[in-house]
Amino acid sequence: MPFKYLEYVSLGGRIVLLNAIPIFYLSLLRMPNIVWRKLVKIQSDFLWGGTRGRRKLCWVKWRVVCQPRSKGGLGVRDIRLVNLSLLLKWR
Repeated sequence: MPFKYLEYVSLGGRIVLLNAIPIFYLSLLRMPNIVWRKLVKIQSDFLWGGTRGRRKLCWVKWRVVCQPRSKGGLGVRDIRLVNLSLLLKWR
């Protein structure tokens, strides 16, 4: 069970943890699409994960979750866009 203590973390706490991604690695290398899909799957499982190995239903599409709070989303950063913006910063 990868998220042993998940039942003790609130939804707000999960969103904060999702935004704490490894910025250093994203700023050095372009992330392949396979890696991006797997990371989004891990994020989604973490956000919507149930307790004791059971999954909860995803009530909102992931692209809506990644929208800013002012537009009705949860404010989770899209890691693909973060990766591209950090790489462009080096140019």
